[in-house]
Amino acid sequence: MFYNIKQYHNFLLEFLKDKDYIYVTTITKEYVDMAYNWFLSLKRCNQDELVLIVTIDDETSSKVKSFGINSINIGINLTENNTKSQWIENEKKIKLIAPFYIVETFKKPIIHSDVDIFFNKNPYPIIEKHKEQYDLILMSDKRFDPFLPNRKLGVQSLLSVNKKQIDYCGPTAQQKFGEENAGFSFININDKNYKKYYDCFNVFLNQNFMNNFSLGTEETNFQSLTNKRIKEYDFKIKKLNCFDFVNGSIWKIPYINKQIKDSCYLVHYNFCEPFDMNPIESKLKKIEWMKQNNHWLL
Repeated sequence: MFYNIKQYHNFLLEFLKDKDYIYVTTITKEYVDMAYNWFLSLKRCNQDELVLIVTIDDETSSKVKSFGINSINIGINLTENNTKSQWIENEKKIKLIAPFYIVETFKKPIIHSDVDIFFNKNPYPIIEKHKEQYDLILMSDKRFDPFLPNRKLGVQSLLSVNKKQIDYCGPTAQQKFGEENAGFSFININDKNYKKYYDCFNVFLNQNFMNNFSLGTEETNFQSLTNKRIKEYDFKIKKLNCFDFVNGSIWKIPYINKQIKDSCYLVHYNFCEPFDMNPIESKLKKIEWMKQNNHWLL
């Protein structure tokens, strides 16, 4: 189910020519400004000519084209994208359409990236060191919560509101679903692993399969389902150093931030919001966080 993407076959053929890899992201209209900031951070790293933004409708496409960024429009009209559970369900339905088509049709390695990422340096030299050994190279969501006494490995611990006790909130998402985060991932497609990629990810385009997981919860979100499947198919996985490819739980700790802010390759502004925060509130909170770190370039 590739919607309107096949009409861009000739464009993609020309765009991919002579490129060893490209950056791909898929956005809805709510994330155009964040996508442009993402693009500008890549431009600072001289990676802008490798960027392909996938839009889902005409309104989003028009906005992205006004920035002069290479893009394709897959032509989906989402009915609602207002709550966190709706966002989770929409992500599962649209996020792999373009990456899977490019991998299946052109067998071209891609860097798949979310737009709540700021690139500090060109990440490809690190990927290039490992790509011969691994099918999939991605960042880690290893948690670095603020230190609390008596904390337990794999259990989320919070200081109570009265600051007199430690509340244990159960196993972390990383403990339950894995630390792998495809928000930044290098899909290293080649002749040897092509069938494995095809069998693993083709199922995500099957609507009947996706309907079995339409719960809008962390257990059935796109990342958790993907983590489960890549382990079932025995992909050779490289998790990147979490101080080079930094997630939000690390970035928010001041003494660590100070040590890595100039040396890291990217920062993923996740771990930002309560799980049930709606997508717009979450985006605005992330933008404010980016501004505090001079990572908002608009």
